[in-house]
Amino acid sequence: MAAKSILGLVIFVLVTCGCTEKRHTCRYAAIEHSPWNFKIFVNDYFGAVECAQAKKKPILLWFTSYAAQSTRKMEEQILREEKIHSKLRDQFIVVALYVDDKTKLPDHDIDTVRLGNRLKIMKTMGNYNSVFQIRHFKSNTQPLFVTLSSNGAKVYNQFGYLPNAKKVDSILSHSLRQHKTSL
Repeated sequence: MAAKSILGLVIFVLVTCGCTEKRHTCRYAAIEHSPWNFKIFVNDYFGAVECAQAKKKPILLWFTSYAAQSTRKMEEQILREEKIHSKLRDQFIVVALYVDDKTKLPDHDIDTVRLGNRLKIMKTMGNYNSVFQIRHFKSNTQPLFVTLSSNGAKVYNQFGYLPNAKKVDSILSHSLRQHKTSL
């Protein structure tokens, strides 16, 4: 009889504390040369969407390149601002998509796509990210920041080089409000 009572209590505690729910672990990648001193996704849009859905957070896509000087300026002057940095760290899932990443795609992912009047062969991760940016956001400049819903389906805002911390903070705050009303 005591064993049934203890088992009942254990089940009650597990159910009411939410401990039986599947815990989601986000598979972040390390990024060495960035303003982030928190974990972000690198070249893994789908991993970021999966994580954002599990955590019910909006996504910040960051189209960047290793060579873009304006991107480095944004990192140094704007993204390190404490108010912006903490907002990104605590309230967004951040994913950096490098359009000049030379990592070769697996053979089964190499593809030829039409962009306007020309064909582009996607052989590298950078090619893939560049085509993704052009097709979905009609832009081929870096940096490009895009705030999305947690499932990646709805664009809240997008902006390029913007050396104004107040404006960037305002855009992020607006995106967070839009996200909260869509949940």
